[in-house]
Amino acid sequence: MNSAIRSSSYRGRALQLLIFGFCLIVIASCERDAPPPEVRDRNVLLVVLDTTRADAVEGYGGRNVYTPTLRKLAAEGALFQNARTTSAWTLPAHGSLFTGLFPSRHGAHAEGSGLDSSLVTLPDLLGRTHDSAGFSENPHIVEARGFARGFDHFEETWREQASHAKPPPTEERIATWLSGRDETKPFFLFVNLMTPHLPYLPTLDHQERLVPKLDAKIIDNFRSVEEGHARMQIMGQLGFKRLEFSILRALYHADVATADTRLQNILDLLGGDAVLDNTLVVVVGDHGENIGDHGLMEHQFCLYESLLRVPLIIRLPGEFAPGSNRDEPVQLVDVMPTVLDALDWPADSRPLSQGQSLLGSPSEHSRPVYAELMRPTGQEPLYHAIDPEFEFAPYMRRLKSIQVDNLKLITSEDGERELYNLLADPGELSNLASKQPDDVARLEAQLLDWSGAWNPAETPPLELDTQTKDALRELGYGK
Repeated sequence: MNSAIRSSSYRGRALQLLIFGFCLIVIASCERDAPPPEVRDRNVLLVVLDTTRADAVEGYGGRNVYTPTLRKLAAEGALFQNARTTSAWTLPAHGSLFTGLFPSRHGAHAEGSGLDSSLVTLPDLLGRTHDSAGFSENPHIVEARGFARGFDHFEETWREQASHAKPPPTEERIATWLSGRDETKPFFLFVNLMTPHLPYLPTLDHQERLVPKLDAKIIDNFRSVEEGHARMQIMGQLGFKRLEFSILRALYHADVATADTRLQNILDLLGGDAVLDNTLVVVVGDHGENIGDHGLMEHQFCLYESLLRVPLIIRLPGEFAPGSNRDEPVQLVDVMPTVLDALDWPADSRPLSQGQSLLGSPSEHSRPVYAELMRPTGQEPLYHAIDPEFEFAPYMRRLKSIQVDNLKLITSEDGERELYNLLADPGELSNLASKQPDDVARLEAQLLDWSGAWNPAETPPLELDTQTKDALRELGYGK
C-alpha cells in the first residue's frame, strides 16, 4: 500500500470515528430527555464476579472447581463457552458492560479516567423504567468514575470492609434496599462481588473442600499472599514452583467457590421462584487471573486467554433453553443489547452499541473477538519500590488482540506480534507469527480497520478521594 492510499485510509477511519462519537453525543442527549418507553415488566439482575476466569467455574473444563449455584443457573439457562472480556482489568471491562462499547470508545481505560459523560449507560436507560440499585465491592467502580449515573440507589460497599478476611456487607445492604424499594416497578440490580480477587482468602469450608491437605503453616503463608508478592514473582524474586502454584490455584478456586455461595445468598434475597422466573439473570466475569500463566501473576500486562476468557451464564425462562451450551464467540459488549432485547426496548431509542443481542438462535457466522489494553499507569513505582533496578519497560506496552475462528493475533505498540492457534494450542505457548506471516498480515489489517489509530478516546482526569486512592493502592493500582 503506498503512502497516499494509507493516508487516505487513516483519514477515512478518523472521519468514521468522529461521526461515531458525534452520533453517541446526539443520541445520549435525546435518550436522557425522552419519556420512559413502554417495556416488558421484567426484573434484571447483573452480577459481576470480579477476577474470575472461565476455567474456575464448573462447565468450562477446569479441574478441582466447585460452583453449584452457577451450575444450577446454567442448567436452567445458557452457558456461553466462548465468552471474552474486552480488556484485562476491571475498569475498562465494566465500562463495556455498562455501555456496549469497547474501551477505546467509552473512555474508562486508564487509572485516572472514567466513563465518557456523553454516553448513555445501561443504568441511564433502566433507571427510567425500573427501580434500580448498584452495589460495588471494587474501588474502581465508583460514583466518581460515572458508574453510579442513572441508578436510583448506589452503594460503594467496599468502603465498609474492615479487612480482607471478611467481605463487605453487600448482601445485607441489598436486603435493606429490597425491603424498602418501589415494588410498583420491576427492579434492576447490579452487583460487583470482589471475592475472587487477591488476596485469596476463601471461607474455611471451601478451603477444606478444594485446597490440598498440606501443612497448616504453608496454607497460612499462601492465604496471606498480597499484590506485592505477585509483583515479586513477576520479577523472579520468589521462584514459585509447581507445588506453590498448585496451592495458589486451589486457593483461588476456593475463592471463586466462596463467591458462588455469596451469589446464592443474593438469589435467595429476591423472593423465590416466582420472582426469579420473571428476572433476567446475567452472571459474568469481568476478567480472568494469571496464576503463573506465561510467567505472570494477577491481571496485568497481557491479553492471553487466562485473562480474556470469562464465564457468562444467562437465565431467562422462555428465552434461553434450559441447559443450553452455546459455543459462538460473544463478548461483554453483548450484555447491554441482550438486556434491552429481553425488555423489548424500542429499537429507535437504543444507544449505539458495538455488541449484539444474544437472544434467539446463535449466529451461524463466526465474528471477530477484540480486546484492548492501554498502557499501564501507576505500576512502575510499585515495582521499583521492591527493586529500583527492575526493568519495567517491557511491561509498559499498549496491546490489542483479534481472534477470528481459531486464530488469535496479539499486537503491541513496540512492534511485537504473537499468533496462536487456540484449537491446537489453547495455552498460547507456541507463537506462530514467524511461520504464518500471511495470517499475521491479514488479521492485523482487519484489526487496524476495526480500531483505527492507537489513540483512544480521552476523558477529563479524575480526582478520587483519599479512601479510594488508598484502597486502589492496596490492590496494586496507583502510586
